[in-house]
Amino acid sequence: MRRGFALVVVLLASLALFSLAKVLVLLSHSEAFRSRHYYQRNKLRYLVESAVADARSQLLLQPDWQAGFHQKALSSIPGHYSLVFNQTGSNLQPTDSVNNLSGAAAMAGPRGQVPPGMVDLLVVAQAGGLESRVRVILKAGTGIVSNHSIHASGNIKMKGNVRISGIESLENPVPVATGVFSGTSENVADIITWNGAPGETADISGRVSTVSPNPGSIQFSGTHTTGGLQTGAAPAPVSTPDILATIASHSSLPAPTFNALGTSTVSADSYRLGDVSLQGDLVLSDADLYVQGDLTINGSISGKGSLHVSGKTTFRGDSQVLTNRGDAVALLSHDSVRLEGFDGLEFLNAAGASDPALSALLAETQQLLGQFQDQVSNHPINELLTPFGLFDRIRAHLGGGINGEAPLPGYQDSLFEKLENRVAALPSGATRDFMVKRLASLSGHLGGTGGANDNPISAWTAGQGGEEANGIWDAVINTSDGVLLPQLLAQSKRLGFDRIGSSSFSGVIYTNGAFYASHEVDIMGAVIINGDPTLSEIVAGSETLSAGDIYLDDGVSLTLNQALLSTALAGNSGATQISLWLEL
Repeated sequence: MRRGFALVVVLLASLALFSLAKVLVLLSHSEAFRSRHYYQRNKLRYLVESAVADARSQLLLQPDWQAGFHQKALSSIPGHYSLVFNQTGSNLQPTDSVNNLSGAAAMAGPRGQVPPGMVDLLVVAQAGGLESRVRVILKAGTGIVSNHSIHASGNIKMKGNVRISGIESLENPVPVATGVFSGTSENVADIITWNGAPGETADISGRVSTVSPNPGSIQFSGTHTTGGLQTGAAPAPVSTPDILATIASHSSLPAPTFNALGTSTVSADSYRLGDVSLQGDLVLSDADLYVQGDLTINGSISGKGSLHVSGKTTFRGDSQVLTNRGDAVALLSHDSVRLEGFDGLEFLNAAGASDPALSALLAETQQLLGQFQDQVSNHPINELLTPFGLFDRIRAHLGGGINGEAPLPGYQDSLFEKLENRVAALPSGATRDFMVKRLASLSGHLGGTGGANDNPISAWTAGQGGEEANGIWDAVINTSDGVLLPQLLAQSKRLGFDRIGSSSFSGVIYTNGAFYASHEVDIMGAVIINGDPTLSEIVAGSETLSAGDIYLDDGVSLTLNQALLSTALAGNSGATQISLWLEL
């Protein structure tokens, strides 16, 4: 009886153990399946993320990219991903992607309209027999983020006194290191060069680098300070906005109205077919200007907006442009860009064309300025320091106070003051005002002191160059100050109308051509050059520049505005942002 009962117990226990073992086996199989499934899903997720990162990199290099991927594999993980573009708007398939990053109007896609400045991606990833489809919407984003104030695809040449520094923003002007970068990868010498004469310096707060592996690709001669020199740097591609297509897409906009002299205001987005040459000031009033031709402005640029130029761009004067699309790009020029000192002589000649009295006065002043420069160049200092001598009399005719000197036949007194009055009668504008102030300054500094008054000398020595130093030339001559006169002579080049004053440019500059900045030009922003090899070379100073090259002549100062550059080229190009991620 007991044996029978024990047998039943053993059988029941065995059945329970068998059931438990079966459950354990099933659970282990389920966990293994779940682990494998989780592993495969992670692989798919990794593949999708890689595909999106790959596509964004391609779009950064080429905003209209549409080559896509066909079962592209990665070496680090099994599986592959695909991306197919359809730009025709017809025969759309569920897995098609549409790139409208550079477009001006919406495009048809399999999941609805794709607005300008956006990309509708459909990524298909496959791994371990599983498939994942993910829709990703990209939009134009923050653009280039760089620590380079100068980013060129070609050679970079610098000469004389050059200063390159950086700030975080105008609102928070904390210094930041900023460098110079050339994307040239050729194994050649002299890609980035600086040549300075004794007493001249190059001061660059960040690293000077080039992709070229050649040890001689960076050559600095003379006194310089940098954050280091680096050859063999990693490539740093920039976006390539299609400037010509952008301008063409805006050809239906109304034409702007320009004034020959004075101020021209563009108050709405405008398109100009043909070259633009202004002797005056351009104001952008919350507007973008599209020019199908060259743009030359011998004056100032200010306001809020941006400039798009299909040809060459030349600025001579103070320029400060605040962009109105959040893209921080003040100028996009397909061909070369020149920033040169304000050409006062060109401005006055243009004004004199309709003002005979001004033209005659200008000619007389130029003749006397020629004699002034001849004295400076060809006579020793002791002759120049002779009171009532020829040099002193020329000075008095230009600045005023000839009553105490023997007048020169055929020349009026106070020529700069007379020019100032004539210019003040021209149409109003920032350039006219700038010229009036400059002529008043020249008149004051070259004018008489009424005797051996050394007050201007004290002011000049203390670093005061304004009205406190009026009469400085007369005072130095009267006191025979042979120490201070050489300092004045070093400044005398600015007495020429073509050196009437320094100029500045505020904003980010982008060009497919060459870039040239001449003496006493201050740039607040950044310069980005992505050369188009089909463009012609230009001659700048003593250099011949190819598209993609930069030449900074003596006296150029560039301050990187990091806040501007961090949002540069964000319009319909540059780096993208993810605005939608949807697993289908």
